[in-house]
Amino acid sequence: MSAINDRIEARLRVVGRDERYRSVVDALASSREVSGLRSVDLVRESLRLSCQAFGFGDVGRNRERAYLAAAVAASEHPYYLVDLPSGSDKAKHFFLSGYLSAWLGGRLSFLPGRLEERVAVALVVGLGWFKEVFDCFFGSAYSREDLQANVRGAWSPFQRVGGCDG
Repeated sequence: MSAINDRIEARLRVVGRDERYRSVVDALASSREVSGLRSVDLVRESLRLSCQAFGFGDVGRNRERAYLAAAVAASEHPYYLVDLPSGSDKAKHFFLSGYLSAWLGGRLSFLPGRLEERVAVALVVGLGWFKEVFDCFFGSAYSREDLQANVRGAWSPFQRVGGCDG
């Protein structure tokens, strides 16, 4: 595991200790027992649970919290999603990229039209590519599958899935 992975895991452990996130993480861990779960199903469930835990406030902030909680759940209890490349860490890549993209998108809302989405996705995918190159030299190996999960996750927050998503 690389130094970047260690820092990410440490941050996810801190978030997982927050009682509001903990309730969402624990509920997600029990809800994903069904085989054949798709990423959109887990996003929808995480949004629903996050809105219950944090309240029905800012849609963008609820989306950020939902993706972060799902990333913590994927980190603590690795699992497979049928619509992502195979590998037990792909859900974590998907949800971390989704969280970063949602967070950036919220801070770029001053940009016109859908430019905020495109800029956020480009930055997150670039960051994911950099991390894979770093892993190639200092970690395990470059993984095209990790990058595919990052790309899917980066676009995901900008798709409406229902729940308290607005």
